[in-house]
Amino acid sequence: MARVVLLYSPSASPAVRAALTARGWAVTLVSTLAEGKQALGSAGIDLVILDDPSWAQAKEMIAMLDAGPRPVPRLWVSSLPEAPAHSGRLGVDALLLDPQDIDGIAAQAERFIEPRLARASTTPLFASGSSPAVRTAPRAARGSGEWDDESTGEWP
Repeated sequence: MARVVLLYSPSASPAVRAALTARGWAVTLVSTLAEGKQALGSAGIDLVILDDPSWAQAKEMIAMLDAGPRPVPRLWVSSLPEAPAHSGRLGVDALLLDPQDIDGIAAQAERFIEPRLARASTTPLFASGSSPAVRTAPRAARGSGEWDDESTGEWP
């Protein structure tokens, strides 16, 4: 079953839609808030992408998502200079600041749609030889041959 992405794009960007469709996802393109509300009510949406709407439009769409029956990941693509400050208030899951970076938008969407599976292997993450050698000999005692209490901060 294809994942469903709701692309809210007031400027109706065909490039973003094409990039998402090329990945095999079903993309519902809406250009008005009324269309967005209708689309949210009719289908199981896996991700919502806000493609460079105005601040007021983004705020209204997020309010509709917040009122929905289940949480849906939200990706906000914005060229607004105040977007980083507003993204925290909106509660978006990710913010991209370059609406022209179509590959970046699709890659970020992919992180939400198809997250990496948990590692099945228990082998170390480091390649052999990349970790510092582990000291196998016990540490020598100081001075008198007895261990000093390092927690007191007193040095011999």
